[in-house]
Amino acid sequence: MLDTSKIYTSNSHGKFRITKYVNCSNVEVEFIKTKTKKKTQSIHILNGAIRDSRFPSVLGVGFVGCGSYQSRVDGELTRQYSTWSKMMQRCYSENSLKNKPTYKGCSVCGEWHNFQIFAKWFDENYIDGHELDKDIKIDGNKIYSPSACVFTSHKNNSIKAKAKHYTVKSPDGNKVDVYNMSEFCRVNSLNRGNMGGVTSGKRSQHKGWTNANN
Repeated sequence: MLDTSKIYTSNSHGKFRITKYVNCSNVEVEFIKTKTKKKTQSIHILNGAIRDSRFPSVLGVGFVGCGSYQSRVDGELTRQYSTWSKMMQRCYSENSLKNKPTYKGCSVCGEWHNFQIFAKWFDENYIDGHELDKDIKIDGNKIYSPSACVFTSHKNNSIKAKAKHYTVKSPDGNKVDVYNMSEFCRVNSLNRGNMGGVTSGKRSQHKGWTNANN
């Protein structure tokens, strides 16, 4: 008989308590951090092998969640999980950010921390042979989310990645990443030539806008 008043600790998914004990094959537990409830067996509680589907085990942020989508099938990563994990790595892996510093400041929206939710969106939007992109739809976007992301061809993704962009400072002192200078000038009623002088260093400012790198 397990001690129902005791706080137990799993090997890698945090602490939990027993909320209902029927017999050694039917025990209900609740994880303290995530409030996830699940049924398990006494042996898994005693050896610490119990797992929490909502524990942020992926880079301290992402979790697999409860649902039908799996990370692997027949030992191979699923397409949904591979895309999701690479997205998480680009935003939250220190090693990845060292290799690709352009992703610094990027993040994944809260609902997509749950793999199950991302995988469902993936199935509804995936185009065979295409890649996940976060900023073709919204210029300069830094947040992966359902409203911002699309699947695009590798060619289009490469063109966007190699496109020249600028970082300028607004009259209020805020830094702004500009990927389409002509469109940026049109929206903000600025002269394209004068802003070109600002970004090249030939002008100190234009209507209060300055080069953020100076």
